[in-house]
Amino acid sequence: MSNSIDEWENQRALDHAIETGDVNTVRTLLAKGVKPSSGAMFEGDRADFPEVTKELIKAGLIDINADLDMYGDLLLMAVIEHNVSCIDMLSVEAPR
Repeated sequence: MSNSIDEWENQRALDHAIETGDVNTVRTLLAKGVKPSSGAMFEGDRADFPEVTKELIKAGLIDINADLDMYGDLLLMAVIEHNVSCIDMLSVEAPR
């Protein structure tokens, strides 16, 4: 039971880090194999925190080429908002 509680706490910590843009915590927890909830992934695929999105792409949790209907919106949103760092990150980090 303790193991599932630890997993839940780690997932909550990762979700919170994604939602608040805490890229260092995101990196640390992803490196430990913690997976975010689907709700946090919705937050993570927005252009608000491009460094967090970059880490999710690197971890293989976001693949903008696999689902352009969903993640193409991320790039479009970044363009509309003139979020140059997110545009650069998506065009360089996206798996080909």
